[in-house]
Amino acid sequence: MAGLQEAFDISSALSADSTEMWLKLGAVTHILVGVFVALAAIIRTLSLVPHRLGAQIE
Repeated sequence: MAGLQEAFDISSALSADSTEMWLKLGAVTHILVGVFVALAAIIRTLSLVPHRLGAQIE
């Protein structure tokens, strides 16, 4: 019976490691999405600057 109990302990340990890995992967993904959204906002803002300057010059 002790061998069966050890098997359950190993599977629960692997499950915990897997959950931790998915949480870390989710955190990295969240950070990368934030970086790309920030870059897109910066590029969009910079692309609008010439139009605003042109409107002020006229």
